Order: sequence, then C-alpha cells, then structure tokens
Amino acid sequence: MTIEAIERRGEHRVQLDIPAKIRWKDSLGGIIERDARLWNLSGGGAYVLTDDLLILDQNVELIVILESNDPYKGVATYFRGKVVRTETVHHAEGNTGAAIAFERKNAIPSLLGV
Repeated sequence: MTIEAIERRGEHRVQLDIPAKIRWKDSLGGIIERDARLWNLSGGGAYVLTDDLLILDQNVELIVILESNDPYKGVATYFRGKVVRTETVHHAEGNTGAAIAFERKNAIPSLLGV
C-alpha cells in the first residue's frame, strides 16, 4: 500500500492506490458491483477510479479490502456515501474518476492513520 499525505479542502487526505469495490443500485433496484481503485481518502470522503460511469448524486457503497502485505490483511471496510463529482480521466486503473462524500464524517479507521 502506498501512502502519501496530502492536504486539500481543510481535511487531511491520504494518497493511496489500493483495490476496492464500488456498489450501487440500478434504476430497477438491482445491485451492481464493480472493481475500482481507491486513489485518496479523508475523514469526509474518497476519490476512486473505475471503468464504470457513475452518476452525480448516486448513493454508493465503497468496499476496501486491505492487501496481503498489510498487517490487517483481509479486513474489509465499508463506506456509504454519495457521488459528488465525476470526471473523465485517462489512467491505467480506470477511465472515470469519482469523488464520494461519506454519509458520516470521520468514518475512516485509525489503522490508515487519517
């Protein structure tokens, strides 16, 4: 796991590049789950890269499973939030960048040092 602290918008952010899953409901109420990369994380939200087009104001669930070289390997952390910004990016990890605001501030576990 690569961690680099960055500051933006008054919240301490941690720059990451770790695998994640993102879930949302489609227009018929079906659950869609896709791979994503967690790119940065703060107490109030996250930025993810994915190949799927996410919709502004869409409710999502972000699932992060810590990697095998982490002392907490296999631990899954769930965050619920809303998509507050999307943008087209050209990155090997995905073509859509999405900013997600968490429902609860400071939903970040202390093990990430945030």
